[in-house]
Order: sequence, then structure tokens, then C-alpha cells
Amino acid sequence: MRKFQLQVTDNQLFVVSEKGEKRKLSPRESLPVFKEMAAQGTFHFQGKQLIVDLFGTMELFFRIENDLPVPYLQKGDTLFPLQSCDFVSREWFIKGTLLRRIKPDVPLSFDLKDLQGEYRIEGHLQKREAFPELQLTDRTGAFANLHLHGHVHDPDALKMWEKDLLETAFIRKPVGNSTYYCPLDQVGKSLTFLLEIGWHIVDVRGNKLHLCTSRTLKMDEQRVVRGTYRFEEFEADVTQVVGQFNKRERFLTLAEGHIGWLGDIPPELAEGEIVTEGVRVKRQAAMTLEDVDIPPVYKALKVPQATPPTSRFQGTLRPYQQIGLHWLLALDQAHFSGLLADDMGLGKTVQVLAWLSHLEPEDPVLIVAPTSLLFNWKREIVKFLPDAKGIVLASYTQVRLHSYEETHWRALICDEAQAIKNAATKTAQALCRLKAETRLSITGTPVENHLVELWNHFHFLMPDLLGSSATFEAAVKAAESDSHHLQRIKKQVRPFILRRRKEEVALELPPRQDQEILVEMTPAQRTFYEQFLAQARHGLLQKVSLDGAQKHRMEILETLLRLRQICCHPWLVDTQGPNESGKLNQVLEDLAILAEEGRKTLIYSQFTTHLHLLAKYLTAPYVLLEGSTSNRAQVVDTFQNDPTIPFFLISLKAGGTGLNLTAADTVMLLDPWWNNAVEEQAIARIHRLGQDKAIFARRYLTIESIEEKIFSLKKRKTDLSDSLLEESDTPLLSDEDWMSVFS
Repeated sequence: MRKFQLQVTDNQLFVVSEKGEKRKLSPRESLPVFKEMAAQGTFHFQGKQLIVDLFGTMELFFRIENDLPVPYLQKGDTLFPLQSCDFVSREWFIKGTLLRRIKPDVPLSFDLKDLQGEYRIEGHLQKREAFPELQLTDRTGAFANLHLHGHVHDPDALKMWEKDLLETAFIRKPVGNSTYYCPLDQVGKSLTFLLEIGWHIVDVRGNKLHLCTSRTLKMDEQRVVRGTYRFEEFEADVTQVVGQFNKRERFLTLAEGHIGWLGDIPPELAEGEIVTEGVRVKRQAAMTLEDVDIPPVYKALKVPQATPPTSRFQGTLRPYQQIGLHWLLALDQAHFSGLLADDMGLGKTVQVLAWLSHLEPEDPVLIVAPTSLLFNWKREIVKFLPDAKGIVLASYTQVRLHSYEETHWRALICDEAQAIKNAATKTAQALCRLKAETRLSITGTPVENHLVELWNHFHFLMPDLLGSSATFEAAVKAAESDSHHLQRIKKQVRPFILRRRKEEVALELPPRQDQEILVEMTPAQRTFYEQFLAQARHGLLQKVSLDGAQKHRMEILETLLRLRQICCHPWLVDTQGPNESGKLNQVLEDLAILAEEGRKTLIYSQFTTHLHLLAKYLTAPYVLLEGSTSNRAQVVDTFQNDPTIPFFLISLKAGGTGLNLTAADTVMLLDPWWNNAVEEQAIARIHRLGQDKAIFARRYLTIESIEEKIFSLKKRKTDLSDSLLEESDTPLLSDEDWMSVFS
């Protein structure tokens, strides 16, 4: 055992080791130094070995004697004047062979003006001011009573402090033996605020409450977190903190008379497994823990940097694509899966092939894509990764109908992964059954209709990340009124989603101009439209008002569809109707001008019958792409390379993704819908890397129609996905919204 000497010089305490090393003890560092040295040896003072009590405390108070304040120390029945001690500092005293702490600290002076409101004073010389003490009466901190410290009776002061208390989330709500209540999710914030402005907070036993002021945590590659939490001058091991928290306790005993508040323990840590040496967290939690020193394999995912492809890759990556490659490599090396969600046109395919260049040429890789995109993948593989031997291409239909389960894939890649946004489909289930070391989803529109689609994506990628579907839906619902739930979701998915906007990274892209072309119906078309609307509205609005929109959802959507088709041309609904359309007239006039100017144009419609009708009136050459087109590659090449063909008529569903059509500089959207993501995909066919011309995107809207109302509603409506993924989404319409659309 080592022997330490305590020395006093100019009323300052020093500790001297056996080697003569002398160390001054400041108030802030004295407790941890005493704790460390007490574990190593003994303390001696003026030739006597001391009994060291680092956790027991004596209360300091003052008695008025001969009109002067005299300091005393008291613990239970033990009472003596402070002046009788052999040594006194602000925090410590030595009396005989006892070293113990003082609570609260000794003041610098004993002037009553300085003492009032801070210490217990016995006597009647002067009435002192009171200060607040909040007593927590339950184990969650949600119920409390307000007192004046020192039990001074001052009703006016009590009202003043109550007013401050009610500025937090606490409300006056007598329950049992408590007067005030705070919602559980607001307790930590409220207690923090009160402590920061100087309130005294105790539990029902009078133990003083301390907040966590810092933590020193480190995680190893086995995901075991070790370290300590610091509550002001006290420390607690992470296993103590998590163990107490998991007992549904929010208070941790730090020392005699002192407790720590555990309300802000990260859920990732709280959900971990307590082992002998620390807390083992779940695999995904290793990426979401904050203020924790993590191993390099995990840091690589958090710190973006540029990484070049191997020599196998026959191409050049832009700087942001090299960062994408780094993310893919880090994801793979840490044995995670992820979602590459860059904007359309930023070269997601190229980044994936650059990543595959770091694998062995024979490694089995399954790339699943819509049938229409398989030809594009074949071309890109031959161009950028010609020596790849293990890559297998399959359509979503093939995966559903044929077995790919016998192979353990080195990588499983789903392109245009919105195809599996519904986990209940047979295609999604078939993909989930496949065995793969790393899974990757690729889509520029990770959320098209509702945030639950994000859960479906990660159900394929990492099933444990977001919990059950019901739990996730409940969190999304709660996020509508409390952003805390939204932030939790963002924190969970952030490391596993890489999403860059065109304007952020592709500065070389040409300018893009969006136009809204407003058109009027012809008189006959207007009459046909109003008659159809009146018939539909007569029964539909009454049904919605009685039963709600959800019960009549299919009927509503059917009516919307027919009204939108009439806005394009009455013949899309009834060939016995008028053969005229204000929109058709405007589109033909604009196409004639564009053809004269030598411009190439993409013309999109959701209705193939609309495209066929338009084609009958075109005088210039065109190509057509729809769901039944079998020679897609040939059609694309013809438009891209033949300068005599100015028009490309495209079904929005069949040609909205996966095509590179940079020969065009204009996009026409003939029947816009409120899903911005689908429209942006269509425009991205020409506004992408490799485009050197200014781009024009035109949306044709029929005024005083269902189209105009939907467009207006789309601008007003926002959904949670705007905050989570910064992605436009189909609005979730209330009954009132549906009523206004048809009004």
C-alpha cells in the first residue's frame, strides 16, 4: 500500500506521494484524485493516518450567536462548530482522524447578506429569502411537489416560483400526494431547464438530482461499449447506467445523498445487452450511437471521402461518384446493406459497377431490374466492367417465377427498387428469401406514395432496423404531431441511405426551365366534362359525406381517372363524345414550332390511348414506347441517333425510368399527376449527365378542371417524407380534401 501525505500551505491542500511528488488539489479535481489515491493507499495528516469518507457528507449551516453567523457541521446527532476542525477547504474538512466532504461548499465569507437563500440559518436576526426546491415523488420524475428550500413560509415567493415551474412542461394536476405533473417525454427537458437556472431538485428521500454532464464511451469491433457517464463531480460505469435504466428506473444512486438522472440514455444503448465488460449494442446501432468512439470500419461510413475504382473499371468517376463508391465499399466492409437513392441522372449504375470492380470477377452477383432496363445493364457492364464473369441479370418477374435461392450471392442488387415498395407482394417476398452477403437497393424515388414504403425497402435490406411494420406506422403517425419521432427514424436510416441532389453535386448540368401551360377546353369538350362531373358528383359526394372517403376509394379514383381523361380528349372516355380537345390543339401547335426549330421532344402521357390518338395528327416522324414494345433498345437508339425523328411518344409507366435520352431538350407532360417523383423521373431522362443543352419541361394543365385543382392541392399538401428524405410525395387526402376536389 502506498502512503500519501496531506499538507496545508496558505490554507491550500496539497497531496504528496512517497517519492515527494506534490500535487495541488483544486475543488473541481479533488474528488476524483482522492478516489484514485484511496484505492492505491492511505492518507496521513500531521502524523496521523486518516479515515477517509469520500461519499459521506456533513451539512453546513449557520447559527446566529451574539448577532453573528457561526458555521456548524451536522450529520444526524453529530454536531460541531466548523472552527473546531483541524483543516477546512471549500469542499473538505479534517477533524481528528476523519476526512470528509462538506455539503454545501463553505462560502468565501460569512456575511449574512451572502448567506441568505443558500444555507440553513438558525436564529431570528434576519428573515432570509427562500429559493425553490422541486421534490420528485415517483420513479419517472413526472410527478412532483414544490417547496421553499429551508422550509421558509413565504406564500408570495411560492407563487413566483410556481409561475416559473409552469413555464416548463409541468402543469398543476394534483394526483395522490403530488401537485404537479409533466408528460413523460418532456420530463428530461423540463428538469434540465430548471437545474440550469439554479433550482434545487431532490427525490422523495431528499437525494439531490444531478444531470449527466458528459460521457466517455468507446466501442470495439465486437460492438461492446465501455466507459463512464459523468454527473457533475460523480462518475458511473456504463453498465450501471444501462442496467438501472432497463429496470425502468430513471434515477441512479451516485453517492450518499446524490442521484443521477437517466432520462437521456440513447435507445440504441439502452436496448443493448449488458455483458461482463460493457454493453453490446445491436449491429445497426453501432452506426447511430452519437458521442461514442467507434472502430475505423464504422467510421468509414460516417466520414465521406473520395475512393477511386480498381483498374478493372473502364471509366472515370466524377468526385461525388467517388464518394458514392467509398460509401458502397464501407457499407460492404462493415457487413451492412443500403439504399443508393441519388437523384435520377447522377450515374447510380456507374457507381455500382465501380464498387463491383473491387470484388473478384467470379464473385456471384445478382442484379434484378425491370425487364425494360436489362438491355441497359448489359451495355453498361460490357462498357465499364468487361471482365466480370459472375454477374447474373434477371427481371423482377423472373425472380418471382424461378428459383435463385440455391446460390449464396456475394451481392444482391435491386435496380428501380420501388418495384418492391410493397413487402406483401410475391416479388418482394421472393427477394427477401434470397441469401446474400450484401444487399443494395437503387432508386431515385425511395418514397413514392407513403413513408411505409421506406419500411418495406429496409425489410428487404436489414429487417431488424426499423422494427415491425406496425411499430413503424405508429411512429410515422406520432411524427405528425411530434418531430421527435421523425428525428428518431431519420437517425436510424441516415447511415444506410445515400442521397444526393443534382443541384448539389452535378454543377455541370445545363439549366432547366419548368413551364406550366394553361389550356382551355373547347365548348363541346366543356359541356361533355360538366355533364360527366354533375352525374358523378350527384351520388359520390353524398357517399363520402356519409361513409368517409376511404370506403369509396376505388369509386373516387375511377371518377378522377375519367375526368382527367376528358381533360386530355373526350374520346379517351367515350368515342361517341365530341372529337375535339383544347389540350390536343395546343400540343399540336407547340410541336409544330419545336419541329421547325429542329428540337427533339419527349411526349409523356399516362394513357397509351392518348398517345395513339395524338400520333394520328402528327405530320413529322416519331417513335413510340409503351408497355408492349419489345425492341426497346432499338427504339431508343433510333431516337437518339436519327436527327430526322423529332418526337418520342412515351408511356409514363413504361418509359419513366432507366432511359438515357439526352438527344432531346424538351419534355412534355400531357396529363400531370400529383406525384412529383414520377414526373421528375420522366424529366430526368434528358436532364442528366451528358446533356449539353438547356432543358425545358412543360406541364399542360386544363383550367377550371380537375387537373387545376389537383395541381393546386399538390402545392399546398406536404407529407412527412419531405422532412425525412426531402422527397415529394403523393398527399394523404382527408375527406375534406376529396370534397374540395369535386366541388
